[in-house]
Amino acid sequence: MSAQVYVDLETTGVDPEKHQIIEIGAIAFSGGKEIAEFSGLVYPGEDALRAADRRALDVNKIDLTQVRSARSTVVMAEAFKAFLALHPGTLYAFPVSFESSFLEKAPWLVSGWGDCVMKAVREAMIAENALANGPDGKPKRPSLGEAAAFYGVIGCGPAHRSLSDARKTGRIHQRLMERQAVKMGGKSS
Repeated sequence: MSAQVYVDLETTGVDPEKHQIIEIGAIAFSGGKEIAEFSGLVYPGEDALRAADRRALDVNKIDLTQVRSARSTVVMAEAFKAFLALHPGTLYAFPVSFESSFLEKAPWLVSGWGDCVMKAVREAMIAENALANGPDGKPKRPSLGEAAAFYGVIGCGPAHRSLSDARKTGRIHQRLMERQAVKMGGKSS
Protein backbone atom coordinates (compact mmCIF):
# COMPACT_ATOMS: atom_id res chain seq x y z
CA MET A 1 0.00 0.00 0.00
CA SER A 2 1.29 3.45 -0.91
CA ALA A 3 2.09 5.78 1.98
CA GLN A 4 1.00 9.34 2.56
CA VAL A 5 3.97 11.29 3.87
CA TYR A 6 3.32 14.59 5.62
CA VAL A 7 6.25 16.99 5.70
CA ASP A 8 6.95 20.17 7.63
CA LEU A 9 10.00 22.42 7.62
CA GLU A 10 11.47 25.09 9.79
CA THR A 11 13.70 27.44 7.85
CA THR A 12 15.90 30.51 8.23
CA GLY A 13 13.28 32.54 6.32
CA VAL A 14 10.55 32.30 3.73
CA ASP A 15 12.54 32.82 0.51
CA PRO A 16 13.91 29.51 -0.84
CA GLU A 17 16.43 31.45 -2.94
CA LYS A 18 18.01 33.08 0.15
CA HIS A 19 17.05 30.89 3.10
CA GLN A 20 17.70 27.31 4.15
CA ILE A 21 16.08 24.43 6.02
CA ILE A 22 17.14 24.10 9.67
CA GLU A 23 14.66 21.41 10.73
CA ILE A 24 12.67 18.77 8.90
CA GLY A 25 9.95 16.46 10.13
CA ALA A 26 7.86 13.87 8.33
CA ILE A 27 5.20 11.36 9.33
CA ALA A 28 4.26 8.44 7.09
CA PHE A 29 0.68 7.16 7.20
CA SER A 30 -0.71 4.00 5.68
CA GLY A 31 -4.28 2.82 6.00
CA GLY A 32 -5.07 5.89 8.12
CA LYS A 33 -2.41 5.00 10.73
CA GLU A 34 0.97 6.53 11.53
CA ILE A 35 3.62 4.02 10.54
CA ALA A 36 6.92 5.91 10.70
CA GLU A 37 8.49 9.26 11.47
CA PHE A 38 11.60 11.17 10.43
CA SER A 39 12.97 14.32 12.02
CA GLY A 40 16.09 16.26 12.75
CA LEU A 41 17.82 19.57 12.85
CA VAL A 42 19.81 20.52 9.76
CA TYR A 43 23.05 22.51 9.69
CA PRO A 44 23.05 24.61 6.49
CA GLY A 45 26.42 26.29 7.19
CA GLU A 46 27.41 29.57 8.77
CA ASP A 47 26.65 31.68 5.69
CA ALA A 48 23.04 30.49 5.80
CA LEU A 49 22.76 31.17 9.51
CA ARG A 50 24.15 34.70 9.03
CA ALA A 51 21.55 35.30 6.29
CA ALA A 52 18.70 34.12 8.54
CA ASP A 53 15.63 36.29 8.95
CA ARG A 54 15.34 36.97 12.68
CA ARG A 55 11.51 36.85 12.40
CA ALA A 56 11.63 33.22 11.22
CA LEU A 57 13.92 32.27 14.08
CA ASP A 58 11.65 34.07 16.55
CA VAL A 59 8.70 31.97 15.34
CA ASN A 60 10.34 28.55 15.52
CA LYS A 61 12.55 29.37 18.53
CA ILE A 62 15.18 26.87 17.40
CA ASP A 63 18.48 27.28 19.22
CA LEU A 64 21.18 27.93 16.62
CA THR A 65 23.74 26.33 18.93
CA GLN A 66 21.87 23.06 18.45
CA VAL A 67 21.63 23.67 14.70
CA ARG A 68 25.41 24.12 14.54
CA SER A 69 25.88 20.64 16.03
CA ALA A 70 23.32 19.01 13.69
CA ARG A 71 24.04 16.95 10.59
CA SER A 72 24.77 18.88 7.39
CA THR A 73 22.16 19.63 4.75
CA VAL A 74 23.67 17.05 2.38
CA VAL A 75 23.66 14.31 5.02
CA MET A 76 20.07 15.10 6.09
CA ALA A 77 18.89 15.23 2.48
CA GLU A 78 20.27 11.74 1.88
CA ALA A 79 18.72 10.46 5.12
CA PHE A 80 15.36 11.94 4.16
CA LYS A 81 15.49 10.38 0.69
CA ALA A 82 16.26 7.02 2.34
CA PHE A 83 13.19 7.47 4.59
CA LEU A 84 11.06 8.22 1.52
CA ALA A 85 12.42 5.13 -0.24
CA LEU A 86 11.26 3.02 2.72
CA HIS A 87 7.82 4.66 2.63
CA PRO A 88 7.08 5.39 -1.03
CA GLY A 89 3.97 7.38 -1.75
CA THR A 90 2.63 10.88 -2.08
CA LEU A 91 4.04 13.85 -0.18
CA TYR A 92 1.74 16.35 1.50
CA ALA A 93 2.22 19.55 3.47
CA PHE A 94 -0.12 22.09 5.01
CA PRO A 95 1.12 24.76 2.58
CA VAL A 96 2.57 22.54 -0.17
CA SER A 97 4.00 25.51 -2.06
CA PHE A 98 6.27 26.43 0.88
CA GLU A 99 7.68 22.98 1.62
CA SER A 100 8.06 22.01 -2.03
CA SER A 101 9.87 25.28 -2.86
CA PHE A 102 12.66 24.27 -0.46
CA LEU A 103 12.63 20.49 -0.95
CA GLU A 104 12.67 20.51 -4.77
CA LYS A 105 16.06 22.27 -4.70
CA ALA A 106 19.44 20.54 -4.48
CA PRO A 107 20.55 18.65 -2.51
CA TRP A 108 17.03 17.59 -1.44
CA LEU A 109 15.55 17.04 -4.93
CA VAL A 110 12.28 15.69 -3.54
CA SER A 111 9.24 15.35 -5.79
CA GLY A 112 5.88 13.58 -5.78
CA TRP A 113 3.72 16.21 -4.12
CA GLY A 114 -0.01 15.76 -3.67
CA ASP A 115 -2.69 18.35 -3.12
CA CYS A 116 -2.26 21.15 -0.63
CA VAL A 117 -3.79 20.16 2.72
CA MET A 118 -4.43 23.82 3.61
CA LYS A 119 -6.43 24.36 0.42
CA ALA A 120 -8.58 21.26 1.04
CA VAL A 121 -9.15 22.27 4.67
CA ARG A 122 -10.06 25.81 3.61
CA GLU A 123 -12.70 24.49 1.20
CA ALA A 124 -14.14 22.19 3.89
CA MET A 125 -14.22 24.97 6.48
CA ILE A 126 -15.89 27.36 4.03
CA ALA A 127 -18.53 24.72 3.23
CA GLU A 128 -19.31 24.46 6.95
CA ASN A 129 -19.19 28.24 7.58
CA ALA A 130 -16.33 27.64 10.01
CA LEU A 131 -13.81 30.12 8.64
CA ALA A 132 -13.61 33.83 9.37
CA ASN A 133 -13.28 36.36 6.59
CA GLY A 134 -10.02 38.17 5.97
CA PRO A 135 -9.61 41.94 5.49
CA ASP A 136 -10.79 41.58 1.88
CA GLY A 137 -14.13 40.15 3.03
CA LYS A 138 -13.37 36.68 1.63
CA PRO A 139 -12.72 33.59 3.77
CA LYS A 140 -9.09 33.65 4.87
CA ARG A 141 -6.54 30.87 4.73
CA PRO A 142 -6.76 28.82 7.93
CA SER A 143 -3.70 28.48 10.11
CA LEU A 144 -2.53 25.01 11.08
CA GLY A 145 -3.84 25.71 14.60
CA GLU A 146 -7.28 26.69 13.31
CA ALA A 147 -7.43 23.58 11.15
CA ALA A 148 -6.40 21.41 14.11
CA ALA A 149 -9.13 22.95 16.28
CA PHE A 150 -11.73 22.42 13.52
CA TYR A 151 -10.83 18.73 13.19
CA GLY A 152 -10.28 18.13 16.91
CA VAL A 153 -6.59 17.31 16.49
CA ILE A 154 -4.74 17.75 19.78
CA GLY A 155 -1.62 16.52 21.52
CA CYS A 156 0.81 16.56 18.61
CA GLY A 157 3.55 18.57 20.31
CA PRO A 158 4.78 22.16 20.18
CA ALA A 159 3.69 24.45 17.34
CA HIS A 160 6.29 25.59 14.83
CA ARG A 161 8.41 22.50 15.24
CA SER A 162 8.59 20.32 12.19
CA LEU A 163 7.77 16.87 13.55
CA SER A 164 4.76 17.99 15.58
CA ASP A 165 3.45 20.17 12.73
CA ALA A 166 3.90 17.30 10.24
CA ARG A 167 1.99 15.00 12.61
CA LYS A 168 -0.74 17.61 13.03
CA THR A 169 -1.01 18.05 9.25
CA GLY A 170 -1.27 14.28 8.75
CA ARG A 171 -3.97 13.85 11.37
CA ILE A 172 -5.94 16.81 9.99
CA HIS A 173 -5.76 15.38 6.46
CA GLN A 174 -6.77 11.91 7.64
CA ARG A 175 -9.83 13.35 9.41
CA LEU A 176 -10.72 15.46 6.38
CA MET A 177 -10.61 12.35 4.16
CA GLU A 178 -12.69 10.38 6.70
CA ARG A 179 -15.36 13.10 6.68
CA GLN A 180 -15.34 13.19 2.90
CA ALA A 181 -15.73 9.41 2.74
CA VAL A 182 -18.69 9.55 5.13
CA LYS A 183 -20.32 12.29 3.04
CA MET A 184 -19.74 10.33 -0.17
CA GLY A 185 -21.17 7.20 1.43
CA GLY A 186 -24.19 9.15 2.62
CA LYS A 187 -24.86 10.54 -0.88
CA SER A 188 -24.70 7.21 -2.61
CA SER A 189 -27.12 5.37 -0.26
